[in-house]
Amino acid sequence: MCNLFNEKQLEHSLRQEFEQNLKSCIERYSSVKPHGIIPNTKFAVASSECSLLFRDGHFYGCIALSQAVAEALAKYLCEKNGWSPANSYEENVDKLHKRGFISDLLRDRLFQI
Repeated sequence: MCNLFNEKQLEHSLRQEFEQNLKSCIERYSSVKPHGIIPNTKFAVASSECSLLFRDGHFYGCIALSQAVAEALAKYLCEKNGWSPANSYEENVDKLHKRGFISDLLRDRLFQI
């Protein structure tokens, strides 16, 4: 009986927290623009998770995962183009930019991450 009471109390508490955060979750989720990575590719799941972490207010997790995805993506693009990737994220992004693979704007945005 006590366990059932605790579960109901927990359910009420979680529902109340969800309802309090729902509006801000919707606003955050609506502000995220898809980045154009094709579904079912190597980075699609992790990239989608970044949006969900942001939506749910897990900002540190979102930042950490976004940085990891950007770093892996830069390295992957170097490898896929037949270039030897560097150990440095910045060097890989510079390599992509210098070889005309990404624009000035994209380079700057990748560095912001």
